[in-house]
Amino acid sequence: MKKSDLKPGYVVQYRCGDLRMVVQTTKGMIFVDPQKSLWGQLEFYNDDLTHIIRDEIGKSHDIIAIYGFGDAVTACEATTENRKLLWSREEPSEATEPLIIQQNFNDFAKAVHENAINHGWYDQKRSFGEIVALCHSELSEALEQYRDNKPMAYFWNENDLFGTDGEITDLDVWTNEKLEGVAVEMIDCVIRIFDWCASEKIDIDRLIRMKHEYNKSREYKHGGKLI
Repeated sequence: MKKSDLKPGYVVQYRCGDLRMVVQTTKGMIFVDPQKSLWGQLEFYNDDLTHIIRDEIGKSHDIIAIYGFGDAVTACEATTENRKLLWSREEPSEATEPLIIQQNFNDFAKAVHENAINHGWYDQKRSFGEIVALCHSELSEALEQYRDNKPMAYFWNENDLFGTDGEITDLDVWTNEKLEGVAVEMIDCVIRIFDWCASEKIDIDRLIRMKHEYNKSREYKHGGKLI
């Protein structure tokens, strides 16, 4: 079963056990659980219906089973009653599990830099001091998020699409809203650094591995430093 095989009315089961119905909208197909006001977008799934976000939260949203149409199911019920199991995931053994091909740092930095160029941030060459100041600003924003006891990552939906009046931390229902949070601001700093590295044609892959190897050889607490 692949993404292209999904049809409105099917019910998908996540690895965590949640059930959601496939619904067609003007923005594409989404997964809906109207009882819990939960939404998920098909675009956040790989072709094999594994979730793109590969952290502990994302893994729980892999689709492991799909149920077809039934005789007595209303349009808004995400249940498996009166439905036929169309597909279930066969978990690969450890020996046959495919390797995940990850983009290297240099390629990712190049994509980040091209995006910055396309958005007008390199119409004039940026000074090194400007880059450092921008990195400082992202770290300061991370500290302010931490001081305000904010989550690591969250977003707001202005139209209250997800039935909540607070910060939404379920990234599975994210629909391209602005992300906030301690971790997000730290990542913004990383993106700034990657952008600069690409603009200076720095081989991040080589240097970061070389520096890591050197750090492994250093003394405990680098010879007695306090921090």
